[in-house]
Amino acid sequence: MAQTSSIEWTEATWNPTVGCTKISPGCKHCYAEAMSKRLQAMGTPGYENGFKLVVLPDRLDEPLRRKKPTVYFVNSMSDLFHKNVLDDYVDRVFDVISRCPQHTFQILTKRAERLSTYFRHRFPPKNAWIGVSVENRECALQRIDALRQSIPSLHRMTVLDREGYLVTTSSGWNFQRSVSAYLWDHRQWLATTDIESLDVMIGIITVYLIFALACTAIVEAISAWFDVRSKNLEAALEEFLHGNITEEKSFVEAFFDHPIVQSLSKGADGRPSYINPENVGRVVADLIYAKEGVSSLKQAVGKLPGTLQSNRIKGLLDSLQNDAKEDIAAFRKLIENHYDAVMDRASGWYKRYAQKTALFISAALVVIANVDTISITSSLSSNPNVKAKMVEIAQRQLDAAKEAAIKPDGPAANTGSTTGTDPVKEANDRSEKAAETLAKANADLSSAGIKLGWKAFPAGCSDWVSKIIGLLISILAISLGAPFWFDMLSRVMQVRAAGVSPRDKKPSVPGEAKTGS
Repeated sequence: MAQTSSIEWTEATWNPTVGCTKISPGCKHCYAEAMSKRLQAMGTPGYENGFKLVVLPDRLDEPLRRKKPTVYFVNSMSDLFHKNVLDDYVDRVFDVISRCPQHTFQILTKRAERLSTYFRHRFPPKNAWIGVSVENRECALQRIDALRQSIPSLHRMTVLDREGYLVTTSSGWNFQRSVSAYLWDHRQWLATTDIESLDVMIGIITVYLIFALACTAIVEAISAWFDVRSKNLEAALEEFLHGNITEEKSFVEAFFDHPIVQSLSKGADGRPSYINPENVGRVVADLIYAKEGVSSLKQAVGKLPGTLQSNRIKGLLDSLQNDAKEDIAAFRKLIENHYDAVMDRASGWYKRYAQKTALFISAALVVIANVDTISITSSLSSNPNVKAKMVEIAQRQLDAAKEAAIKPDGPAANTGSTTGTDPVKEANDRSEKAAETLAKANADLSSAGIKLGWKAFPAGCSDWVSKIIGLLISILAISLGAPFWFDMLSRVMQVRAAGVSPRDKKPSVPGEAKTGS
């Protein structure tokens, strides 16, 4: 019997066939295959052969027995247009659909090439939505084009499968059914009512990205002014090299006094913000071999003061030299590996600091500039010119990042930075960059017609509630950082490029008229 469905964009499933075969990259992680194997193990009728294609004529009359109007997803566990499903059987499926005018039937296929042959002399029932699922731009261009050529616009639907699903249901290119937008794990589950709604989403993401870049620049400026990276590195080395090299001098103090480390610092009392692992291994080995009468690693470590328990660095180096077996190169490598592990922790310290700072900075930016997500969404939805301009700005942001060949640095950047630079100059440079980024953010948004700032305060209680919610959404979104919104914008722009119909595309030459598909 037909099954009720938890799929957001349908109500029930009807499987007159089950099973399939893989034909494209989108089939790699087929949920139906995994489900079929579980159903086979449970002894469910119809799945005795697992995921092998089977036609099930006894299921054909299931929709006929249901009087309540229902949206059916046809063949959620198969592909009706599989080459081994004969036209006669497909005819029987569409005959049932025709006899159930109270229901709506959604049929998806990855075998778009068969649509043109099957529907050459046939017309889909008016309550059937025929569609294709695609997993990348190449598949989108081929399958959606075949769909447009084979199926009248009133019967089309499209599913974009991107390691998750972007689901859109349509009447031609004017979408009829509304589905929700959501995220799952690292996969994007994105649904939009039409291409205009996708443009609104692009506009919002672009606003978040622009302010996230400004927030990142300010966080970096603060880090430079307060020498956060250097202090973070020093704290990590204090933990790594805790102990004494002589009775009077700590090991970490001797480490920073070494000529190699001094060459990476600004002035005698300066501290570098980054030291590569090779230099750390070399400096530590130099320090313990500098003692007189040392002819072996074990002897060098043994000359450190205290016991293995009382002098922690001595205990650590003794363990490493035992593993190195008097091989100095292996000893240095072990030190480098241990340093890398310590710096992984230090990177976590910096990330937490940067995330907290970013949250405070984003709150300040949002409140001062009145970056209200609800208000901006309303502006984008009601003004096509603003929406179009924001899409252009979004594309410029992506193009600029591609030209730079790197993604924008974010709060999650590692603790490595410049070495041997003037900290005051670096702080000034970071501050200037932050100011430029803020000015550019304001200019970009102003040119698009999005006016920020406080022109007037909300009038009533409900307006204040809406304003506070809009500001909180912006604060949390911007604090996620530029890399997050850069990736999100890249994905959504790719979806837009794959999903827009030819008549929705802008002419390449200004003033050129649009043409139909």
